[in-house]
Amino acid sequence: MGDEVEIVRGDTGYRIRVPESWIDAFRFRALLREALHEKGSGSLAETVRKVEHALALWRGPALAGLTSQLLMNVAARLDEERLAAVEHLMATRVALGEAGSVAGELMELVTDHPLRESLRNTLMMALYQTGRQADALAVYEQGRQLLAAELGLDPSPQLKATHALILNGEAGPTGSGVAQTDQASRTSSAGRSYLPHDTADFTGRMAEVLHLLSAAKQNSATALVISAIEGMGGIGKTTLAIHIAHELARDYPDGQYFIDLHGFSTLAEPLPPSRALEILLRDSGSPPELMPPDLEGRSAMWRSRTAGQRALLVLDNAVDAAQVRPLLPSSSDMIVLITSRRRLTSIEGAVPLSLDVLPLEDAIALFNQVVGAGRTATEREAVISAVNFCGRLPLAVRIAAARLRDRTSWTVTYLVDQLADHERRIKFLAAGDRSVRGALTVSYRYLTEKQRRLFRLLSLHPGADFDTSAAVAVTGDLPEQVESDLEVLFEDHLLQQNAPGRFAFHDLVRDCAYALLREEEPERAHEEARRRIVSFYLRTAYEWCRPLARGTYLSEVSAEDVGIAIRRPGSQEEAVRLLDREYMNFVTAAWLAINSRWNVQAWQLICCLQPYFSLRNYDGEAHELFTAAWEAAREIGDRYGESACLMGLASVHRTRGGNEKAAELTLRAIEISREIGDQGSETYQLINLAIMYANDDKFLQARDYLISAEKIAVSNGDDSARAVLANNLAVICRLLGQFEDAHEYFQQALVLNSSKGPSASRALTMSGISFLRHTQGDHRAAIEGFTVALTLSRSISDQYSQAFALVGLSAANRSIGELTLAIDNGRKALELSRQASLYDLECEALTTLGDAFASSGDLDVAERLFRQAADLARDHGVSRYLAAAQAGLAHVETARGNHSDAHEYWSLALETYPPGLVEAQAVRRHLEPGDSPVVSCLRCGISP
Repeated sequence: MGDEVEIVRGDTGYRIRVPESWIDAFRFRALLREALHEKGSGSLAETVRKVEHALALWRGPALAGLTSQLLMNVAARLDEERLAAVEHLMATRVALGEAGSVAGELMELVTDHPLRESLRNTLMMALYQTGRQADALAVYEQGRQLLAAELGLDPSPQLKATHALILNGEAGPTGSGVAQTDQASRTSSAGRSYLPHDTADFTGRMAEVLHLLSAAKQNSATALVISAIEGMGGIGKTTLAIHIAHELARDYPDGQYFIDLHGFSTLAEPLPPSRALEILLRDSGSPPELMPPDLEGRSAMWRSRTAGQRALLVLDNAVDAAQVRPLLPSSSDMIVLITSRRRLTSIEGAVPLSLDVLPLEDAIALFNQVVGAGRTATEREAVISAVNFCGRLPLAVRIAAARLRDRTSWTVTYLVDQLADHERRIKFLAAGDRSVRGALTVSYRYLTEKQRRLFRLLSLHPGADFDTSAAVAVTGDLPEQVESDLEVLFEDHLLQQNAPGRFAFHDLVRDCAYALLREEEPERAHEEARRRIVSFYLRTAYEWCRPLARGTYLSEVSAEDVGIAIRRPGSQEEAVRLLDREYMNFVTAAWLAINSRWNVQAWQLICCLQPYFSLRNYDGEAHELFTAAWEAAREIGDRYGESACLMGLASVHRTRGGNEKAAELTLRAIEISREIGDQGSETYQLINLAIMYANDDKFLQARDYLISAEKIAVSNGDDSARAVLANNLAVICRLLGQFEDAHEYFQQALVLNSSKGPSASRALTMSGISFLRHTQGDHRAAIEGFTVALTLSRSISDQYSQAFALVGLSAANRSIGELTLAIDNGRKALELSRQASLYDLECEALTTLGDAFASSGDLDVAERLFRQAADLARDHGVSRYLAAAQAGLAHVETARGNHSDAHEYWSLALETYPPGLVEAQAVRRHLEPGDSPVVSCLRCGISP
């Protein structure tokens, strides 16, 4: 033999290794891959040549005369590959215009394989292209009757589409049936479509599909059609809803909308109706500046935008009727599909559809689809037994079938033996809705003891997903061992992998793992694992949030070593990325510590996260978490912990507009800091107190507190605190018109921050300097500074400094006549501030955007924006922003020539502005007698 042949010795004998090019099966597949490449490049003639060359390698039935079950399975798979190649060849030749020469061969193939719809589809197109329309329709009718008689099924959507094209005389002279169908589908979907992809292997559910399609076709002129699909997790609600939506898409050309409401998602909190409407309105083309801020307004706008449209709406994963009701359109031409784990019987007019386990024939079809029909063709009774042991629940059927598919040495009968050989599983299946555990215990039995223990203990992880480091913390095993075992669990379908390196349980699989944990692990092991989880996330939060801390930070934390090195981020940007990914795990770990009354770890974990909570503007559960942390610190008498938690709670109130309560909590924290001699904390607490006074428009008092804090910071040599103080003092001076002092403080802040990498503080300082330049008339220099600040703030994902820079860019763009950029940046600032619940920047964005529209001559839009800003400012009790909005309305009325109304608004704005603000000076000049233009007003006119 030549050098290319090698004989190797294995555990069970000898094996001859030869090059793949010597084996017909490998050459056949290689030629088919080349053919597909040729087809993708448009060379159909070369495609035909390659496929014919591949088929010429066949010399008869695969492995003829061999009776081994294993070889018979291999032979069935090879025969299936050959037939698929023949189908491809026939379709390509029809596309080349050879319909007349292949029609006879296609008839023979359809006779030999009457249930292969792709062959029948190609034959219909060949007959039609040779002028035999009636014969093509007859071939369809024969197939329809055969499918109904043999399988109780209707023709596939593809076959139906080809039939419709031929019936209407619309199947063109070129292109295969598949191409014609695709073209028709694209042509019929002219509206907006946000539907996820349909499931490629959707199987069964014919009764439910007919029910939903029937409900849609009964759409009357007087009632909105609403179908509510309900059922347990894993039953296939979303899959069915998306499939039906795609089936109906052509009938609703004005748009197909889809939104996940996260009603029962562990990854996110339920989507508030107001936020859901914001997404739907944006998808429908509504610009953000015209979007009402309140739920009622958005709901009314959604109904108005969809009035008279033939559109389709899928509301997936709803928590209850209250979440859904504001999202319902009023148009009788629309259809709404809702999925939920709860019965939504209180929604008037909804047609409920409760999903149950699959009918027997549907379960068999799903099993065969996953495994491959050629693999199961001779074992129908065994397939019936397998799906029945799986309880005919889609998830369980898929898991069992996938195990068989991935193990070519198994037969269906062997799989059934494994499924049946477990009394606990049979008992579990008898419970009905817990049938998944019965399917999973088969995989569980094949794991090593370490893999079983990992599977059980991971059920204690409180979050939605986890990485290898968290799994190491749960078990205390070596990282290499855990990483290997996680891959085994993933391969055995006991874990999902939604992103590289991250694993997750399906809800029902987690239930199974936890049940096994309770049966096989002592309670002491449960508690030890939970403590390791909390310690891991406490140490991780401590390391990841340290680069973001602007004030005092914990010097150490009370967490045990969990056997893995915690990754230390090299920059603020990396820290934010890591925290974004793990945020929900930190929150769930915090609640685990709180509920377990591990008080030290509870308050420390939550306070470690404060720098990140600040970036998120203390959204979500921040208030509940800091309240619980404060109670935990008080319970153990930790005065330092009490002070830190009070400041966290004060920050929550301040961010949400409760400045009075925030000031009260801050003063209590300051008292504690002074009592225990903690001057570092006192400095930052005074800074926060000053910011609260500034938010209440008490700028002189705010300046006094900042100066007091500055004295302590200078005395202690705290340059970080001095940088924060300099920036805040600069802002106060700018607002009061003390521009020279403001410039000096800003420069001081830059110097003190010069040794640090990218930070929100530096971005805010650069925007502050740019606002100062803009106020003094140097708009182009301001634009350069705002652009740098925006790039910096985006690099660290800081929403506040991004929105702040965008507001400044919008204002400066407008001042030099770049109105398109001004409106674009204003819209971005508005959207970002609303997403992050930054009411102060939302007021500024609305006012700045109103100025841009006023300068462009669109006074009606400008007026609406100023009125929105005024309403928002009143709601939060901020007179500075209210006065700015009133001044904007005065500009609008002046432009309209309504000088009396304008004078009234100027007077109102002057009365509203807090004492000492430089902005009030321009308003005062507008009220001075005379008709000369007010050059010193930044909001009047445009500079060259």
